[in-house]
Amino acid sequence: MKKEVEMLTRVFDTLPVGVVLLDEHAKVVFYNRAEEQLAGRKRENVIGRSFFEEVAPCTNVADLGADYGARLMDGALRKSLAFRFPRPFVDKPRDVRLLLEGMQIQGRSYGLLMVEDVSAIRAVEHTKDCLVRMLAHDMNNPLTVIALAFDLLHEGNTEDDLWVSAHHASQRLRDMVANLFDVTRLQTDDVPSRIAGADVVPFLKASITMARGLADPHRVGLELVSPPSLSMDSDTDLLRRAIDNLLDNAIRHSPPDGRVTLRAARDGAQVVLQVEDEGPGISAEIQHTLFQAFTRGGAPDANHHGLGLAFVDLVAREHGGSVSVECPDRGGSVFTLRL
Repeated sequence: MKKEVEMLTRVFDTLPVGVVLLDEHAKVVFYNRAEEQLAGRKRENVIGRSFFEEVAPCTNVADLGADYGARLMDGALRKSLAFRFPRPFVDKPRDVRLLLEGMQIQGRSYGLLMVEDVSAIRAVEHTKDCLVRMLAHDMNNPLTVIALAFDLLHEGNTEDDLWVSAHHASQRLRDMVANLFDVTRLQTDDVPSRIAGADVVPFLKASITMARGLADPHRVGLELVSPPSLSMDSDTDLLRRAIDNLLDNAIRHSPPDGRVTLRAARDGAQVVLQVEDEGPGISAEIQHTLFQAFTRGGAPDANHHGLGLAFVDLVAREHGGSVSVECPDRGGSVFTLRL
C-alpha cells in the first residue's frame, strides 16, 4: 500500500480540489495539498485519524458519514453535499461542494472524498443577483410613470393603432422587469410566503379579460374552460402572473384567427391548469431548455421568452408542482401546470 499511497500523493497533489482517501473504518489514509489549504490542517496531523469524528466533526460533514461502512462494503457509497463551512473550523466562512464515492485499490475498499471551494462562484452569483435586483428596482419606477401616462392617453385613443401598440408595449416592458426581479427572488428563496386557500377561477377569468387587449389586435380568440369554482392553496398573485405569462406567450405565437384555450380542472389531489395554442409548436430537441432563464427556443420565426417561462417554472415549484409542455401531432403547444 505504501507504493500506492506515494503514487496517489504525486497525482492528487497536482489537483486544484481537495482529496481525502478514507479506509473502511473512515480513517484518513491520504490528504492532499489542496485539502490542507482548504481546511487549514497539515496532513501529518490527520493521517490515521477518524475523519468524521476527529478531523471534520461538524454536523454537515457528519451527514456524509452516516452508514459509511455499510455503504462502502455494499458498493453503494456515493453522496454529495454543498454547504457553507463555518468558523471556527476555518479562518473565514467558505462555500464548499463535496463528493464522497467508494473505490477499490488492490481488492480493498476506500472512500474517496473530493472537496471543491466554490466561494468565488457563490460570490459572483450573489453579486449578479444583487445587480439584477437593483436594475429591476430602478427600472420599475420610470416604467410605472410611462405606463400610467399611456393608460391615461389610451383612454382617449382606443382606435389609434399607434397608441394601442405603445400602451401594450409599456405594459409588456413592466411585466418583463417584474419577471426579471421575481425570477431572482424565487431562485434565492427571498419571497415571503403568501400561500393561502383561495378560489382560482376568478383570477383565471381576470387573466382572460386582461389578455384580450393583446389577443384582439392579433385576431386570436380566447376561451376559459373550468368548473364554477376551484379552490386550492396558492399565492394567487404569483400564480396569476404565471398564467398571464403563458397566455401572453400563446397569443404571440398563434396565427391570425387562431384560438388560445385556458383549462382548469382537479385531478385527485392536484389542480391542473393548461394553456393550449394553435401556433407552430416547439421542436423536441429544445423543449427541455424552455424553462431555463435567459434562453429562447421554438420555430425559427417564433422566439419563446425564456425569462417568462423560467418564472412560470419557479412559481410551479413554489407551489410544490411542475410545468411541462407538449406539442400534439395536430400542431400547437400545450403548457401544463400541475400544482
